Amino acid sequence: MVVTHASVSMIILPDEVERLILSHVHRVEHIAELRRVCHRWKFLIDENIPLWKSIQFSLPVSNLNMAEKWYRKASRHGNQHAYFLLALLYTYGYTCKCHNYNPSSTRASISSLS
Repeated sequence: MVVTHASVSMIILPDEVERLILSHVHRVEHIAELRRVCHRWKFLIDENIPLWKSIQFSLPVSNLNMAEKWYRKASRHGNQHAYFLLALLYTYGYTCKCHNYNPSSTRASISSLS
């Protein structure tokens, strides 16, 4: 099926084909950009558990809130690396404002991560 909007036309592939294509993307930066393409891609990415399990993360440099959001989402889908990085954030003193999480036994600080 071909969808045309103004001067842009796009071929709509079956969900399985688009999921297969998206399964070859593993960097969180690329996933973030692809989620912004359209509502359909955001849905396909957000519901693609194998994709979330395979995302490759790195330690955050500046935006801890965004890192926590992505780690939390990926760890819910079984990404062990994201689960580890999320635990590392909390261990080194990150306080999650949206989930009211504040570890009580923190001895190190986030600044020691860099």
